[in-house]
Amino acid sequence: MKNSRQEQFIRIAMARLRSRYPFEPQCRAIASKMYVGWVERKNRIRKKAIRYETILDNTDKTITPKR
Repeated sequence: MKNSRQEQFIRIAMARLRSRYPFEPQCRAIASKMYVGWVERKNRIRKKAIRYETILDNTDKTITPKR
């Protein structure tokens, strides 16, 4: 069973790519690669956000990096 977000991404990507790649298997392969790249970028951004997440130190009211 596919992820509904994945299905939606592939469907939209294929609609955009059909004019450039009319051969359906090639179009699906390129749309799938686009999805993989999108997921990898999303994960990198999420890891960076977690790394730089900050917390409020209530003793002196300054924001310090969470480590």
